[in-house]
Amino acid sequence: MAQCSPACEDSRLLGSSDSDLPEDAKLTLAWYAKGEGDSDWTELTEGIDAKTGALTLNNSLVGKRIKLTASALDKPVEWVSSDSVTAAGGTTCCA
Repeated sequence: MAQCSPACEDSRLLGSSDSDLPEDAKLTLAWYAKGEGDSDWTELTEGIDAKTGALTLNNSLVGKRIKLTASALDKPVEWVSSDSVTAAGGTTCCA
């Protein structure tokens, strides 16, 4: 099974900062999937590592696009896969 993690960084989306975060800063994130015939994104509740936030890709996601939303310090960001998930051997993270 492949994994996509919030740690896979797209500098065009997330940017970077050298400043320290406040101690009370909290990262919240949610993973979503949407198939070609689906009318809206469905939030994923299974296959997410509670400690790292990584999503494990499985066969139920084949043919669907993936979206990650994250927020810290009231600064939301969103990443949407440009391609749908493919069967084992062809899945990539942050394409």
